[in-house]
Amino acid sequence: MKTIILLILLNAIPLASKAQYFNFGYGDDIFAGRTDRDRENYTEPKFQKGNESIKKFLQKNFKNPPGQSRSTSGNIIVSCIIDTKGRVEKAAIARGLTEELNKEAVRVAKKMKFKPAKYGKKKVKSKTNITFPIRKGKLSFNNFETFDL
Repeated sequence: MKTIILLILLNAIPLASKAQYFNFGYGDDIFAGRTDRDRENYTEPKFQKGNESIKKFLQKNFKNPPGQSRSTSGNIIVSCIIDTKGRVEKAAIARGLTEELNKEAVRVAKKMKFKPAKYGKKKVKSKTNITFPIRKGKLSFNNFETFDL
């Protein structure tokens, strides 16, 4: 009996470790098992003011946390679910840096407004990633794409 319980616990450890990864329950490929026609009928979400203005929005709204180390560099990726009204329904860190920068990135991502994704003429929920490039502890755009669909 002890052996059975031990085996069950050992098998549960990998499951518990995978739970720490970001997952909203939506598949990574929204077109898995779909046809090419389905892909053609899908329109990706767009930032309300156009994808070119995302950088301006992020620069205006992203506030660098005080006392941030100048040695901090990398990309914060916020994974979001965009609802049928274009609001960010859920946002979570897919890849982060420091706790303060991560919180700020999620805060800013939740403020964003989108034109929702469409399947045919119907508005649908969708998943997207927003990248915040951090260089020397500050938000920095040097030929860097911030919007990844």
